[in-house]
Amino acid sequence: MDVSLFTNFSLTSSAQFFNKNWQYILYSILLLALLICSAIFSATETAYTTLTRAKIETLVEKKCVALKQFLNNINFLIERLAQF
Repeated sequence: MDVSLFTNFSLTSSAQFFNKNWQYILYSILLLALLICSAIFSATETAYTTLTRAKIETLVEKKCVALKQFLNNINFLIERLAQF
């Protein structure tokens, strides 16, 4: 048996195409996932910045517990930005 047949193995053109095709699919899925994450973070940032302090305080007075933490986060953010 000739060993050189196995040592000089290379992918055929169809196998190379198949490997490249999967790479494109994988990169496309990864790019789409990152784009969705970017959209979620941008929407969150917009929600944080467009909510007025008066609206937050009104909701806190109505005993909305989650917004008390939100108000604390906003105050912390404003204090940190004021330092710069």
